[in-house]
Amino acid sequence: MNIALLEYFVMEHSILLLLVRKDLDEPLSYQIDIGEAQLNQHKAAFYQRVNQFNPNSYPPGLRKAIYQRQLADFYQLGEQLLTPCLDDLADIDLLYIVPHKALHYLPFHMMRVGEQYLIERFLVTYLPVSSLIKFCQQKNPYRSDKSKPKNPMLFASWHCDDERGGLVKQTHLDEVEQLGEHFSQKATVGLAASKQAFFDEVNDADLVHLATHGYFFDGDNVMETSGLSLSDGQSFAPSFTDAEQIGEHQSQFVSAHELLSCTFNQCHLVTLSTCSSAKSDNLAGDELMGLSRALFYAGAPTVLLTLWPVPVNSKLAFMRVFYRVWLKHQHKGKAYAFQQATLALLRNEDFKTPFHWGGYCLIGDWL
Repeated sequence: MNIALLEYFVMEHSILLLLVRKDLDEPLSYQIDIGEAQLNQHKAAFYQRVNQFNPNSYPPGLRKAIYQRQLADFYQLGEQLLTPCLDDLADIDLLYIVPHKALHYLPFHMMRVGEQYLIERFLVTYLPVSSLIKFCQQKNPYRSDKSKPKNPMLFASWHCDDERGGLVKQTHLDEVEQLGEHFSQKATVGLAASKQAFFDEVNDADLVHLATHGYFFDGDNVMETSGLSLSDGQSFAPSFTDAEQIGEHQSQFVSAHELLSCTFNQCHLVTLSTCSSAKSDNLAGDELMGLSRALFYAGAPTVLLTLWPVPVNSKLAFMRVFYRVWLKHQHKGKAYAFQQATLALLRNEDFKTPFHWGGYCLIGDWL
């Protein structure tokens, strides 16, 4: 496996890109003529497009073309960020991408290199900071003993209005039940998927998968206002429209701050199959505060999160392929399973637009 690391540094008037390879004594460096203000504009325009785009508004045969036209600026940005180093990646199989500032919020694997998406050409894994590589590798039990997960924690939760509507509830149920079939283990669902049950089980699990509702509210303390909605054993998971409502449902909200107390000593992977679980607040020094930070602090070697609320129908398809491939070909790594799940959606006429698959991000150890 030939691996390269791409680390970006956003400055006022340009971006510095460093390429690190095992066969090079020193990193290669490239200067990209995009300033911080321009990059922030690209980020804002990108999410405006994502939030406005509804693939069901267009006939299946037109969706990809319409989406590509709407994201033309994003694809142009991708060419600027990736083209300078492409010739030096000719023999590379896997890319570690270390973003900086606004780049943390953009899906590099969804960018295009020529006629291909980056994920079609390379395996892709993200890191919030390059120094995290060693930590994640040390925490990955597969690297030490080639062990496979045998004691997963599979949770599915939903709001009371999901109970009436049915679609989200059924998708969350199907998601954890199909995963449970790999282990002959029943998932914890509905009212049983409580905050207390979560903390009772999580430290002993070697795989954590949560299909529930996630929240991220900007503010002075995002570690308290970003988190997961679960039941309290008697009522379904609450929904929130602002951070103040969280205080009324502390017994049903697992905050990022509370996740810091978890201990993922033998955990292979943590998947938060929730809305926008990868969102973080970017503080001075490029410190990211949110769910991903909490999970790595607690010892997770790899996390699978989402940048935006992905559609529930394609989410089920993505997770099905990801886990099937990973558990069957664990020696090829989670990054390989991530690529194969993405390609499966790309080849599906209903899910081929990036709206369905571009929001997922694999962060941490690729194996």
